[in-house]
Amino acid sequence: MHPFEKRRKAEQAKLQATNPNKEEKVMSKKNPSRRERFEHAMSLVEDAKVQIEELKDELQDWLDNLPENLQNGTKADELNEAISELDDAINDLETASGHEVHFPGAFGK
Repeated sequence: MHPFEKRRKAEQAKLQATNPNKEEKVMSKKNPSRRERFEHAMSLVEDAKVQIEELKDELQDWLDNLPENLQNGTKADELNEAISELDDAINDLETASGHEVHFPGAFGK
């Protein structure tokens, strides 16, 4: 079995366990091309970005709904720091998802 195939199957099992109702982006070819593998990886990057954005929104809601007596305390500082770190992660993923790779064809194709 191709190493990529093992990874894809493990990834599918993990996705199925965490999101049993989510429609999967699955590659059906036995030996996908480099371009297809790259596109699949980029779709995973986009999925990760969406999940991190959801986490950031949850923390922002938590921060926005903190009782007034906690808004200037340690918990608010921790939430602000986590939100900032998630923003950094989102920006990094946006940078990664903006990349294009032009793979050369095999045998002069």
